[in-house]
This record gives sequence, structure tokens and C-alpha cells, in this order.
Amino acid sequence: MVRAERGRNTQESGRGAYLLRVVASLLPLLAPGYGQMEQLDIRRPPFNERTFRSPAVDSYIEELLPRFKDPDIAVLFANCRT
Repeated sequence: MVRAERGRNTQESGRGAYLLRVVASLLPLLAPGYGQMEQLDIRRPPFNERTFRSPAVDSYIEELLPRFKDPDIAVLFANCRT
């Protein structure tokens, strides 16, 4: 009898986890302005105003940016490397 209860609880928690995943996947669709977000801008300071200057680092950053699947992550990466 204990086993049956455990199995039932496991089934119920499995259904609950599935339902939670479904609801979580739908939440972005309910957010105001979803799909109308602005693109992020690269806001690196001009080369002569940076605290650290390296043409090698700049060229490496430029080489890496197209490899990011998400363009916003690429911009965040470029902005962090100032």
C-alpha cells in the first residue's frame, strides 16, 4: 500500500512538473511588448578613451561576435570588454 502511494505521488509530481514547464514556456508570450524589444547597442568607449587599449583584443572580440547564436549575448560580451 505504501508503494502504491509512492507511485501515485511520483505520478502526480511528474504531472505537476510537466504543467509547470508548460506554464513557464508560455509566460514570455504573456509579457507586454513581447517580440517588440529593442536590440541592444554596442556601447564601448572610443579607442582613445579606454582604460586598456589593445588592437589584438579588439580584433579578437570582432572575431568572436559572429559566433554567438544570440545577438544580445554578443553585444553584452562586447560591452563587458572595455
